[in-house]
Amino acid sequence: MKKIPNTLFVLLFTLLSCQVNDKNNIIPPLKKEIQINKTEDKIKTINNLLVNLKTYSTFEKNGKIGLLDQDNKEIIPPIYQEIQSIQNKFIKVKIDDKWMLFESSGKKLSEEKFDDIYLKKNNIKNIFMLKNNSKYAIFDEKIKKLTDYIYQEINYSNINSLILKTNDKWGAYDFDGKQIIYPKYDILQEVKNNIFIATLDNKSFLLEANSEKIISNKYKYIYVNTNIFNFILVRNEKDNTFLDGLIDVNGKEILEPKYNSISMLNDNYLILELNNKKSLVDKNLNDVLENKYNNISLFNNEYIIGELDGKETIFDKSLKVVESITYPYPDKEGYFLIKKDGKTGLIHKSGTKVAEPKYDHFSFLTDNFISVNIGGKIEIIGAADFGLKPRSYLNGGLYGVIDTSGKVLIKPIYESLYYSNNYFYANSSNTPIRKNRNILFDKYGKKIMESDFNLSEIYKENYIITEDYHIYGLADLNGNNIITRKYQNI
Repeated sequence: MKKIPNTLFVLLFTLLSCQVNDKNNIIPPLKKEIQINKTEDKIKTINNLLVNLKTYSTFEKNGKIGLLDQDNKEIIPPIYQEIQSIQNKFIKVKIDDKWMLFESSGKKLSEEKFDDIYLKKNNIKNIFMLKNNSKYAIFDEKIKKLTDYIYQEINYSNINSLILKTNDKWGAYDFDGKQIIYPKYDILQEVKNNIFIATLDNKSFLLEANSEKIISNKYKYIYVNTNIFNFILVRNEKDNTFLDGLIDVNGKEILEPKYNSISMLNDNYLILELNNKKSLVDKNLNDVLENKYNNISLFNNEYIIGELDGKETIFDKSLKVVESITYPYPDKEGYFLIKKDGKTGLIHKSGTKVAEPKYDHFSFLTDNFISVNIGGKIEIIGAADFGLKPRSYLNGGLYGVIDTSGKVLIKPIYESLYYSNNYFYANSSNTPIRKNRNILFDKYGKKIMESDFNLSEIYKENYIITEDYHIYGLADLNGNNIITRKYQNI
């Protein structure tokens, strides 16, 4: 029998010792380190949440969401569909398409699951409106149930109370869940603490909470959301005409409802319209511009313009009359507009006057050519109903062209005008031949041709495509027909 070498004996002893030590956890197993690495590979940070002025991080693991605190310690396990902050105060998590509530520490506030969670808070308390089976109930911040699930809808605009609908009528509740206004009103809005505007059977009035004492009921309509120097807009109807007035939050009448309209001009002035004439009053409702103007408007957020019989008077912030005002041309650096006597001119920053104040609108066609307009009006396309941003456009008036030296290239006598490839295309209906008359000008303002057909575009510099009801032809720049209009395309 061969003798085992000492080195081999030592090696076998070491291996056996490692197995024993591993079994008795004397030496930490490698398997634990591998588990840590695998766990880290599966974690993906998604988003940050601010809760009680602390930043938390949501993370994803195996397709589920959990939450880590500032020290990357797991406080909510990754078993949820979604995790959100509620007004930076509480945390809500979604599981099985229902919501649950947690404190910022990760402690579950309730085992109950909800369809919807709404938190309302004032300077003292937090209160929850929690929804299940299409109805809301009131809970305190410890998720103690204060009412049954009986409420259909929440009015989110109120300040110091809960305005809730039940049986299709609105009532109000304090932050202890106590009813302060019985739910019997068609509309209910909070004005200030314990004062509400209520509408019942098409009649509006102010009333106090708890007692429901009516403070004022002499107006057909009362509007809480109108910001008019902290006054409330009221409206009566006479001879099918609405007449506006003002009251304070205690129901005291400030302005008798006799005005055609009352509106804010800015933070300092109010426009009153009476007998189709407008005046201006200050915050104390003192007259500062007499009741004689057809229109009063704010210009460039700095000047007030009073329009009377087609003439404009310009006032500065102190209501001092100024002869003219100068302001930067929007989106065209180096140019300024000057407004005087209801008309607009254009000057360069060098002091060169490009155009006297005799136009209504300017538009740069190129760096050298400027479209001018007389009589057009800026109108707003109200696209809010379609979910689009409203935009303005110039409607009507007569168009012409000047260059940046002030030279008139085309007189402003055309209903429409545009520029393309060094040519101007103008349209005028002031002709006995046909309703529309189309004119082509070169870049110097020289009239090249005139036609009762649409002039589509220049073709190879010497010809122009003509068009009538989508039938096309070709003419030279003297207006002579080269190809008769009979083709669907050229």
